[in-house]
Amino acid sequence: MHWRECSSDQERKKLSKLCHYLRHIDLKAVYEQLQDYTPFWSGEAPLANIQPQFRDTLAEWFDGIAEAVFDDLFGKAWEEFRPIDVAIEVGDFIERSLDELEINYALETGTFKSDPSEEEEVDTCDRLLPHAGESTREVLDTFSVMALTKSYESADYWQLSGLLIYQYDYLCWLYKEGSFNEAFEMCEYIARTRCKIQNIISVGFDKKYSATAASQRAKKAATQRHAPSNEIKVKLLAEWDRDSGEYKSRADFCRVVGRISGIKERTLGEWIARHEKSK
Repeated sequence: MHWRECSSDQERKKLSKLCHYLRHIDLKAVYEQLQDYTPFWSGEAPLANIQPQFRDTLAEWFDGIAEAVFDDLFGKAWEEFRPIDVAIEVGDFIERSLDELEINYALETGTFKSDPSEEEEVDTCDRLLPHAGESTREVLDTFSVMALTKSYESADYWQLSGLLIYQYDYLCWLYKEGSFNEAFEMCEYIARTRCKIQNIISVGFDKKYSATAASQRAKKAATQRHAPSNEIKVKLLAEWDRDSGEYKSRADFCRVVGRISGIKERTLGEWIARHEKSK
């Protein structure tokens, strides 16, 4: 069984737009409900599609990450922003944290390529994180081997926080699929990551430094997302041609896709208008 086989194409597409590492947790729904979420309600309070036994823990982590990102990016509480905006920024933050882990591991193993356009097949053993082609057993083995790497041992608080969300996301997916034996094994890897995070805190977690690290990572992700290019333009116009029928109007497409891609609604609207005239 492969971990993406049981998700529909539409679900994968929706989740990958916000954070390509997540395959189960709906980030937008998390931040639509998190403000009103009340812990310790015996599973009565919903939190997106997260199972009741994991909600309290994940509510705390999602709140903490959003607080750090929005306080440093905008100097405001995340609650002042639309849920989709919060989900986009948090998704970018998680991606950046995990991308850094992958890069560190590539440097550790000597497989790092300075030119990301090089499309060579990468051996599974050269990756730190699981990928879409792996079976459940292979994913769990990957998490097991991860704990033995220097990249994992030297990871900072925010990299581990992104990894923890990633691991909980996979745990939620296993529960959804009824793979309880594998889920129990996944809990062991989550416990290791939580232990490492606790160790960082116990030896002297400098909040100011860590907030700065969070800010730098979030700003780097935002800068990358907000850099318009011909490649982005071609991609979004192709998406318009393919998926425009799924949106209420052109304005609705520009609003939603513009936020996800980091392109201003007006700019995207002008691109589409010129594109339609050229047909």
